Amino acid sequence: MVDKDQIIKEIEELPEDLTKKVLNYIKYLKKVDKSKESLDLVLVSESSLKKDWLKHEEEDVWSDL
Repeated sequence: MVDKDQIIKEIEELPEDLTKKVLNYIKYLKKVDKSKESLDLVLVSESSLKKDWLKHEEEDVWSDL
């Protein structure tokens, strides 16, 4: 497991410009992780929703598009 105190110590020793880069990278990682969670949810729900998508009634409703 990562020692957060060690990470904090390393960050505290960085010059200001690198600290800003670290913050931007942390924000990026959080955003990517959130996107991955959203994608996982979409993939999991696909098999369930597919049952309705493949119904003949659905084809009729969307056929004019």
